[in-house]
Amino acid sequence: LLFSNLPEMPILTVTVHDEDETNKFQYKVIENSGYGADKFTMVRNNDGTGSLKIVQPLDYEDQLQSNGFRFRIQVNDKGEDNDNDKYHVAYSWVVVKLRDINDNKPQFERANIEVSVYENAEVGKSLETFKATDPDQGGKSKVSYAIDRSSDRKRQFSINQEGTVSIQRSLDREDTPRHQVKILAIDDGVPPRTATATLTVIVQDINDNAPTFLKDYRPVLTEHITPKKVAEILATDDDDRSK
Repeated sequence: LLFSNLPEMPILTVTVHDEDETNKFQYKVIENSGYGADKFTMVRNNDGTGSLKIVQPLDYEDQLQSNGFRFRIQVNDKGEDNDNDKYHVAYSWVVVKLRDINDNKPQFERANIEVSVYENAEVGKSLETFKATDPDQGGKSKVSYAIDRSSDRKRQFSINQEGTVSIQRSLDREDTPRHQVKILAIDDGVPPRTATATLTVIVQDINDNAPTFLKDYRPVLTEHITPKKVAEILATDDDDRSK
Protein backbone atom coordinates (compact mmCIF):
# COMPACT_ATOMS: atom_id res chain seq x y z
CA LEU A 1 0.00 0.00 0.00
CA LEU A 2 1.63 3.22 -1.17
CA PHE A 3 1.01 6.92 -1.03
CA SER A 4 1.00 8.42 -4.51
CA ASN A 5 3.69 10.74 -5.84
CA LEU A 6 6.59 9.19 -3.90
CA PRO A 7 10.19 9.52 -5.15
CA GLU A 8 12.33 6.55 -6.15
CA MET A 9 12.48 4.39 -3.05
CA PRO A 10 12.27 0.72 -2.03
CA ILE A 11 8.73 -0.33 -1.19
CA LEU A 12 9.10 -4.08 -0.79
CA THR A 13 11.87 -6.43 0.31
CA VAL A 14 11.85 -9.97 -1.07
CA THR A 15 13.52 -12.82 0.83
CA VAL A 16 14.35 -16.05 -1.01
CA HIS A 17 15.06 -19.48 0.49
CA ASP A 18 17.34 -21.80 -1.48
CA GLU A 19 18.57 -25.19 -0.20
CA ASP A 20 21.81 -24.78 -2.10
CA GLU A 21 24.62 -23.36 -0.02
CA THR A 22 25.80 -20.84 -2.56
CA ASN A 23 23.83 -18.73 -4.96
CA LYS A 24 23.88 -15.48 -6.87
CA PHE A 25 20.32 -14.32 -6.61
CA GLN A 26 19.26 -11.96 -9.37
CA TYR A 27 15.90 -10.19 -9.32
CA LYS A 28 13.83 -8.46 -11.97
CA VAL A 29 10.35 -7.27 -12.83
CA ILE A 30 9.06 -9.27 -15.77
CA GLU A 31 8.41 -6.93 -18.65
CA ASN A 32 4.79 -6.69 -19.84
CA SER A 33 3.66 -9.08 -17.11
CA GLY A 34 0.89 -6.75 -15.96
CA TYR A 35 -0.20 -3.16 -15.53
CA GLY A 36 2.48 -1.12 -13.76
CA ALA A 37 5.43 -3.37 -14.56
CA ASP A 38 7.14 -0.42 -16.25
CA LYS A 39 6.89 1.72 -13.12
CA PHE A 40 8.98 -0.54 -10.87
CA THR A 41 12.32 -2.32 -10.87
CA MET A 42 14.02 -4.95 -8.72
CA VAL A 43 17.52 -4.57 -7.28
CA ARG A 44 19.68 -7.03 -5.35
CA ASN A 45 20.75 -6.03 -1.85
CA ASN A 46 24.09 -6.92 -0.27
CA ASP A 47 22.45 -9.48 2.02
CA GLY A 48 20.97 -11.38 -0.92
CA THR A 49 17.45 -10.03 -0.58
CA GLY A 50 15.76 -8.08 -3.34
CA SER A 51 14.06 -4.69 -3.20
CA LEU A 52 11.23 -3.41 -5.35
CA LYS A 53 11.72 0.25 -6.26
CA ILE A 54 9.61 2.92 -7.91
CA VAL A 55 11.14 4.28 -11.12
CA GLN A 56 8.24 6.30 -12.58
CA PRO A 57 5.86 8.79 -10.97
CA LEU A 58 2.71 7.43 -9.37
CA ASP A 59 -0.50 9.44 -9.37
CA TYR A 60 -3.69 8.44 -7.58
CA GLU A 61 -5.64 11.01 -9.63
CA ASP A 62 -4.90 8.91 -12.76
CA GLN A 63 -8.02 6.72 -12.99
CA LEU A 64 -6.05 3.70 -14.18
CA GLN A 65 -3.43 3.99 -11.46
CA SER A 66 -6.00 4.51 -8.71
CA ASN A 67 -7.05 0.87 -9.19
CA GLY A 68 -3.52 -0.29 -8.37
CA PHE A 69 -0.90 -2.42 -10.16
CA ARG A 70 -0.38 -6.16 -10.60
CA PHE A 71 2.69 -7.71 -12.21
CA ARG A 72 5.20 -10.55 -11.80
CA ILE A 73 8.71 -10.56 -10.41
CA GLN A 74 11.40 -13.17 -10.92
CA VAL A 75 14.45 -14.42 -9.06
CA ASN A 76 17.10 -16.84 -10.30
CA ASP A 77 20.01 -18.31 -8.39
CA LYS A 78 22.67 -18.46 -11.09
CA GLY A 79 22.91 -14.92 -12.39
CA GLU A 80 21.40 -13.17 -15.36
CA ASP A 81 22.62 -15.75 -17.90
CA ASN A 82 20.28 -18.38 -16.49
CA ASP A 83 17.11 -16.37 -15.98
CA ASN A 84 15.12 -18.72 -18.25
CA ASP A 85 16.25 -21.97 -16.63
CA LYS A 86 13.08 -23.28 -14.97
CA TYR A 87 15.11 -25.26 -12.42
CA HIS A 88 16.78 -22.13 -11.12
CA VAL A 89 14.01 -19.56 -11.43
CA ALA A 90 11.07 -18.65 -9.18
CA TYR A 91 8.22 -16.22 -9.76
CA SER A 92 5.79 -14.25 -7.65
CA TRP A 93 2.93 -11.86 -8.26
CA VAL A 94 3.11 -8.39 -6.77
CA VAL A 95 0.00 -6.30 -6.12
CA VAL A 96 0.49 -2.60 -5.35
CA LYS A 97 -2.35 -0.38 -4.13
CA LEU A 98 -2.08 3.42 -4.05
CA ARG A 99 -3.29 5.63 -1.26
CA ASP A 100 -4.06 9.25 -2.06
CA ILE A 101 -2.12 12.15 -0.55
CA ASN A 102 -3.12 15.80 -0.58
CA ASP A 103 -0.88 16.83 -3.48
CA ASN A 104 -3.31 19.05 -5.39
CA LYS A 105 -4.66 22.50 -4.62
CA PRO A 106 -8.34 23.26 -5.21
CA GLN A 107 -9.10 24.67 -8.64
CA PHE A 108 -11.44 27.62 -9.21
CA GLU A 109 -13.78 27.49 -12.18
CA ARG A 110 -13.15 31.25 -12.54
CA ALA A 111 -10.12 32.75 -10.82
CA ASN A 112 -10.81 36.42 -11.66
CA ILE A 113 -14.27 37.98 -11.50
CA GLU A 114 -15.25 41.66 -11.78
CA VAL A 115 -18.60 43.07 -10.66
CA SER A 116 -20.10 46.57 -10.45
CA VAL A 117 -22.37 47.70 -7.63
CA TYR A 118 -23.85 51.04 -6.59
CA GLU A 119 -22.50 52.44 -3.36
CA ASN A 120 -25.96 52.45 -1.79
CA ALA A 121 -26.38 48.69 -2.27
CA GLU A 122 -27.94 47.06 0.76
CA VAL A 123 -25.88 45.15 3.29
CA GLY A 124 -26.42 41.45 2.59
CA LYS A 125 -26.62 41.86 -1.19
CA SER A 126 -25.00 38.92 -3.02
CA LEU A 127 -22.33 39.92 -5.52
CA GLU A 128 -20.98 36.71 -7.06
CA THR A 129 -20.49 33.00 -6.38
CA PHE A 130 -17.13 31.26 -6.64
CA LYS A 131 -16.83 27.51 -7.14
CA ALA A 132 -13.74 25.39 -6.62
CA THR A 133 -13.14 21.64 -6.76
CA ASP A 134 -10.25 19.50 -5.55
CA PRO A 135 -8.89 16.59 -7.66
CA ASP A 136 -7.78 14.70 -4.53
CA GLN A 137 -9.90 11.84 -3.13
CA GLY A 138 -11.33 11.23 -6.56
CA GLY A 139 -12.74 14.75 -6.68
CA LYS A 140 -14.68 14.20 -3.44
CA SER A 141 -12.44 16.33 -1.24
CA LYS A 142 -14.41 18.98 0.64
CA VAL A 143 -13.60 22.61 -0.16
CA SER A 144 -14.34 25.52 2.18
CA TYR A 145 -14.16 29.24 1.39
CA ALA A 146 -12.77 32.27 3.18
CA ILE A 147 -11.72 35.86 2.48
CA ASP A 148 -8.10 36.91 2.88
CA ARG A 149 -8.66 39.74 5.34
CA SER A 150 -5.45 41.47 4.30
CA SER A 151 -7.37 42.37 1.13
CA ASP A 152 -10.49 43.45 3.05
CA ARG A 153 -9.25 45.09 6.22
CA LYS A 154 -12.55 46.90 6.86
CA ARG A 155 -14.43 43.60 6.58
CA GLN A 156 -16.88 44.98 4.04
CA PHE A 157 -17.46 41.59 2.41
CA SER A 158 -18.34 38.08 3.56
CA ILE A 159 -18.40 34.65 1.93
CA ASN A 160 -20.47 31.60 2.85
CA GLN A 161 -19.57 27.95 2.39
CA GLU A 162 -21.34 27.84 -0.96
CA GLY A 163 -18.80 30.41 -2.21
CA THR A 164 -21.24 33.34 -2.43
CA VAL A 165 -19.71 36.75 -1.66
CA SER A 166 -22.00 39.36 -0.10
CA ILE A 167 -21.75 42.94 1.16
CA GLN A 168 -21.16 42.89 4.91
CA ARG A 169 -20.71 46.63 5.55
CA SER A 170 -21.82 49.70 3.62
CA LEU A 171 -19.74 50.79 0.64
CA ASP A 172 -18.66 54.35 -0.13
CA ARG A 173 -17.30 55.21 -3.56
CA GLU A 174 -15.84 58.46 -2.24
CA ASP A 175 -13.79 56.43 0.24
CA THR A 176 -12.85 53.39 -1.89
CA PRO A 177 -14.03 53.24 -5.51
CA ARG A 178 -12.46 49.85 -6.22
CA HIS A 179 -11.94 46.75 -4.08
CA GLN A 180 -9.81 43.73 -4.91
CA VAL A 181 -10.86 40.95 -2.59
CA LYS A 182 -8.82 37.75 -2.36
CA ILE A 183 -11.00 34.63 -2.16
CA LEU A 184 -9.48 31.48 -0.65
CA ALA A 185 -10.53 27.89 -1.39
CA ILE A 186 -9.19 25.49 1.25
CA ASP A 187 -9.34 21.70 0.96
CA ASP A 188 -9.77 19.24 3.83
CA GLY A 189 -6.42 17.50 3.46
CA VAL A 190 -3.67 17.25 6.07
CA PRO A 191 -2.02 19.64 5.80
CA PRO A 192 -4.67 21.64 3.88
CA ARG A 193 -3.85 23.26 0.55
CA THR A 194 -5.19 26.61 -0.60
CA ALA A 195 -6.00 28.26 -3.93
CA THR A 196 -6.63 31.97 -4.46
CA ALA A 197 -9.04 33.87 -6.71
CA THR A 198 -9.76 37.60 -7.00
CA LEU A 199 -13.06 39.45 -6.88
CA THR A 200 -12.79 43.01 -8.20
CA VAL A 201 -15.66 45.20 -7.00
CA ILE A 202 -16.21 48.48 -8.87
CA VAL A 203 -18.29 50.84 -6.72
CA GLN A 204 -20.60 53.02 -8.81
CA ASP A 205 -21.42 56.55 -7.67
CA ILE A 206 -24.78 57.87 -6.55
CA ASN A 207 -25.58 61.50 -5.73
CA ASP A 208 -25.30 61.15 -1.98
CA ASN A 209 -23.27 64.28 -1.16
CA ALA A 210 -24.34 67.94 -1.16
CA PRO A 211 -22.05 70.53 -2.77
CA THR A 212 -19.66 72.30 -0.40
CA PHE A 213 -18.53 75.92 -0.66
CA LEU A 214 -14.79 76.35 -0.57
CA LYS A 215 -15.14 79.15 2.00
CA ASP A 216 -17.52 81.70 3.47
CA TYR A 217 -18.06 84.76 1.25
CA ARG A 218 -18.62 88.19 2.89
CA PRO A 219 -18.01 90.97 0.34
CA VAL A 220 -18.19 94.57 1.62
CA LEU A 221 -19.86 97.02 -0.76
CA THR A 222 -20.42 100.78 -0.78
CA GLU A 223 -23.85 102.17 -1.54
CA HIS A 224 -24.73 103.33 -5.04
CA ILE A 225 -22.15 100.94 -6.53
CA THR A 226 -22.50 100.31 -10.24
CA PRO A 227 -23.23 96.74 -11.37
CA LYS A 228 -20.06 94.64 -11.42
CA LYS A 229 -18.70 91.31 -10.21
CA VAL A 230 -18.06 91.51 -6.51
CA ALA A 231 -17.16 87.87 -5.73
CA GLU A 232 -16.53 84.53 -7.41
CA ILE A 233 -18.37 81.71 -5.67
CA LEU A 234 -16.69 78.29 -5.81
CA ALA A 235 -18.07 74.98 -4.58
CA THR A 236 -17.10 71.34 -4.88
CA ASP A 237 -19.03 68.08 -4.83
CA ASP A 238 -17.53 64.80 -3.63
CA ASP A 239 -19.76 62.86 -6.00
CA ASP A 240 -18.55 61.85 -9.44
CA ARG A 241 -17.66 65.14 -11.17
CA SER A 242 -18.34 63.67 -14.59
CA LYS A 243 -22.09 63.76 -13.80
